[in-house]
Amino acid sequence: MISLTRTIHAGMKVRTVAMSRWGKNAPAPQSWARASAAMIAERVITRRASQRLALRAVELLRAPGPRHPRRLTIVHKANVLPLTDGLFRDTVREVLAAACQEGLQVEVDELLVDITALKLVAEPQRFDML
Repeated sequence: MISLTRTIHAGMKVRTVAMSRWGKNAPAPQSWARASAAMIAERVITRRASQRLALRAVELLRAPGPRHPRRLTIVHKANVLPLTDGLFRDTVREVLAAACQEGLQVEVDELLVDITALKLVAEPQRFDML
C-alpha cells in the first residue's frame, strides 16, 4: 500500500510505504492465550514481503518528478521486537545498500515507531518517505 499523507504544513507531503499483509498467505495475528490479565500475540513478517516493500520504496525513490524524495526513513520497533522487526529492518537495509551500489542516491536513516510519531508532529519537514 502506498499513500501520500497531507500535513497542515503548506507544501509538505510525506510518502508512506507500508504492507497491509506481511507475507503471502500469512495468517492474521493470533491470540495464543486468552486471559483477562495477559495476552500473547503472534506476528508474521517474512523476508520476501520485506524485500517487496523495500523494492517498492526504491522504485518510488528512482521515479522522476517534481517532489522526488531524497530521504528514506526506515520505521521499526526492533528494540522490543528484535526477531520480526529486526528481520524487516535488516532486509530493508540490504535492499537499499544494493540499490545504492547501483547508483541510487538517497539519504537513509531509521527511527523507532514511537519517536517517528513524535517527530511527524513536531518536525514533519524532516521526512520525505517512511
